[in-house]
Amino acid sequence: MAETIVGIIRDECALDPGIKLPNDILIGAKKVCGILTEKTKDALIIGVGLNLNIKKFPADLNAASLALECGRTFDGKYFFNKIIEGFRIAYSKFLFNKV
Repeated sequence: MAETIVGIIRDECALDPGIKLPNDILIGAKKVCGILTEKTKDALIIGVGLNLNIKKFPADLNAASLALECGRTFDGKYFFNKIIEGFRIAYSKFLFNKV
């Protein structure tokens, strides 16, 4: 999942984000995205928090947004669709044991 979002950020922003295990995506040393997962008996729940267009963070919060890092704003629906499509592809690979 994290690799999917890292790839989207690379493609859309020409940045080189990193993954801080288990669930953070960083640009430099600043957190730009967090991914949470929870498995229940009947479901897998995935939550993604991606800072897209936030213009300012408190000084004590080590965070970034794609808008701050890239110098432009982003369409949230477009990014949501890219993430869903990336997850769909990753899930298909998983189902067919290609991962």
